Amino acid sequence: MVNYVGYCREKNVEEGCDHYAPYTIVTHSLGFKCTCKEHLCAGQVCPAGQRCVLDAYRDPVTQESRYNADCRTVNKPGLCPSEQLLATEQSCRRECTDDADCRGVGKCCASGCSQLCVAPLASATTPYVPSTTGVPELPQAPQANPQTEPEVMSEENGKATLRCLFHGNPPPKITWQRGKVTIDGTVGRYRLLSDGALEIVQLYRNDSGVYICVANNGLGTARQEVRLQVNGEYRGAHEDAT
Repeated sequence: MVNYVGYCREKNVEEGCDHYAPYTIVTHSLGFKCTCKEHLCAGQVCPAGQRCVLDAYRDPVTQESRYNADCRTVNKPGLCPSEQLLATEQSCRRECTDDADCRGVGKCCASGCSQLCVAPLASATTPYVPSTTGVPELPQAPQANPQTEPEVMSEENGKATLRCLFHGNPPPKITWQRGKVTIDGTVGRYRLLSDGALEIVQLYRNDSGVYICVANNGLGTARQEVRLQVNGEYRGAHEDAT
């Protein structure tokens, strides 16, 4: 019996299919053939100043790499740090072509012969507010900002961005939990953005529930809860255990 999947994976390389839009299998009476799929951004119309980019994630069932198309801003607010402030690159790397390739608030900045996604400096147009006390801000444990959106709603197979706001000095490190499990924001369908927000792609109904945002700066810990509600047609393979 022919291994269609394995064969087409090899043909994917031979035929030069786009990495983000690999082979598909087309069967007919005489056998089958391998055909490149249409790129996910093909036909995607983004607002002015944005372009379509792809985010990779790992399918929780098959563990295969999948991609999610998204419109992102090409020129985000803020300024690139001077090259002297960036770590010296030993080799040339190209992580991005513009800001749309960078997650969250990250900007695409030059570092020698490299193009890297880095956290921006404050915009030069941001007004400077002088201190009225004449002394530096005192160290302070994280305190939750009540402006956090307590509930987020999205659709199945879509994406959701959960945000939390804390004040503290030094600025706290943000992690996310669901129940007693800490979410790894670098693998699977989860993305921990540079501003501390948690992005979840390719949503399932059983992603609904309470997510806990935890802030810690060494002086104390604070928590906020954000409830996610995923609506849409039920899919039996991912039945909500709750």
